[in-house]
Amino acid sequence: MSHTSTVVGSTSVEAFDPDAALPQLRALADPTRLRIVALLGAGPRCVCSLQEEVDVAGNLLSHHLRVLREAGLIEGSRRGRWIDYRLLPEALGAIERLLAGLHEGGPAACCATVTPRAAARRPAARAAAG
Repeated sequence: MSHTSTVVGSTSVEAFDPDAALPQLRALADPTRLRIVALLGAGPRCVCSLQEEVDVAGNLLSHHLRVLREAGLIEGSRRGRWIDYRLLPEALGAIERLLAGLHEGGPAACCATVTPRAAARRPAARAAAG
């Protein structure tokens, strides 16, 4: 996957890359995982501390933490029998740049080439074909 840059105003933002963004966005779309990320935003936390703050069973908390790890949003480090989790700032930075690009018109670069399937969904294309 190559990333191109689009200049918007005086800032350069990465072009919208939905394939790269989907795992992180899917992981953050769940309210429990978003709560975990918000808690970790205050700093690293032990899994036992997260368990106290997030009202889910231990096995479900483990599932949510695994999804966040696999999406590249957090990492865990073992400390005795406990695991401490922390946000990965580079992952959050990529999401911030993506959202800034959406706000500043970044995805226009990806929409410049319309696929035949997308064109067929447009009303003008359907009218011309009918």
